[in-house]
Amino acid sequence: MANSFYNQYSKKSKTAKELWDTLKSVYQMEQASLKEFLVSNYMDFKMTDDRPIFVQIHQFQLIANYTSVADMVLDENLHG
Repeated sequence: MANSFYNQYSKKSKTAKELWDTLKSVYQMEQASLKEFLVSNYMDFKMTDDRPIFVQIHQFQLIANYTSVADMVLDENLHG
């Protein structure tokens, strides 16, 4: 664990379990925010005529890859 995280959260925790639970909660909130951000990017993606198609395809592939890395499975209804 990075010293900055330890210093930030260890002062608030009296036991190792409290520290673990706090860090777990922070991590879970970050993961939920990340997934919300990825779904938003996926849903808001639109092809436009003002940019090269290869750039846009690359951008969409990045969104899809990040979604895959986050172990997210998007419902088929979202692809419609």
